[in-house]
Amino acid sequence: MLPLPQVVFALHSDLFFDISKPLFEYFIGGQTLANHKSAAKRARQDIKKSATNAKTRSQVRTFEKKLLKAIASEDSATAKTLLVGFSSKMGKAAQKGVFHANTAARKISRLATQVSRLG
Repeated sequence: MLPLPQVVFALHSDLFFDISKPLFEYFIGGQTLANHKSAAKRARQDIKKSATNAKTRSQVRTFEKKLLKAIASEDSATAKTLLVGFSSKMGKAAQKGVFHANTAARKISRLATQVSRLG
């Protein structure tokens, strides 16, 4: 019998797995956690979801840093434009549960106050 080829597939853009092993063996330090098919599926979904949430969180934080930089340089036109984009991204992230709704509202409010002070 011929050995199985080392076939690799991408579950998400940054996660690669060897399909000769059961997929749930990759979760949490290579321990087999799932005893049922549905539990293995839930574990796969959790990995995809956490990767997506991390990407969204990173994008929002980057947008926030750009906005804070514009506020620090007192560039009101750029800050106003960035505030609109930031509030949109943050609101969508809060709707999807990446950030708590109150956290999103607080950050948007504080940044809007800072932008309005610029004039």
